Amino acid sequence: MDKALNEIATSIEADHMIAGDINVCFYCENSETNEVRDLMNSYGLRYLFSEPYGDSQRCVDNIFTNVDISNSFSINLHISDHYTEFADFAVTKTPTKKNKYEYMRVISDKNKENFLKYLEEADWSQIRGNAEASYNAFHNILLNGFEYCCPVKNGKVNKARKKIKYGIRNSRIK
Repeated sequence: MDKALNEIATSIEADHMIAGDINVCFYCENSETNEVRDLMNSYGLRYLFSEPYGDSQRCVDNIFTNVDISNSFSINLHISDHYTEFADFAVTKTPTKKNKYEYMRVISDKNKENFLKYLEEADWSQIRGNAEASYNAFHNILLNGFEYCCPVKNGKVNKARKKIKYGIRNSRIK
């Protein structure tokens, strides 16, 4: 864990948040708990939860962060024997230069026709026998044809397309 934390700390100058089942009870006072706390503290990370939860009265799920947290809480969503941990924090956006170009796959009528022709001429004899080998051969034929007939190109961003993406993304959040 120390190696992973060192990699994060030295490669990125940013806010950090590590969350999950740490498998150490932060409600308990023992050498294992103290070792994890000390390790995280040495990287400027503090833990958010120290109260037991649930029938087991344990506290093994946690969030370690160097971000200012306005609120944190645990709730039981009844999908696991673990509680779900939440933390509220402010996100500040830094202005970024908008790309006028993005990579996109070209799926035109002509490319669709070429793809169908590619599939008609493909060697389908490879798809026999072993299920896994047949699936892999089938997948490769489709993928290679798609890559060949509908290439990825760098093109101008379509504002209408961007709005659709934004709308879809926002609808998932609500």
